[in-house]
Amino acid sequence: MTPGFRLQLTAVLAALTLATPTFAQDYPNRPITWVVTGTPGSVTDIGSR
Repeated sequence: MTPGFRLQLTAVLAALTLATPTFAQDYPNRPITWVVTGTPGSVTDIGSR
């Protein structure tokens, strides 16, 4: 095992060990309004849906 590889392995293991789990937030807690500035049936409208 080369010293460079050992350093990389140590860094990855430290990052995985120290990473804290994240949880989904409850924001937004109501429906959002999506404004599409295109005509109905256009490429922009279809792509945003």
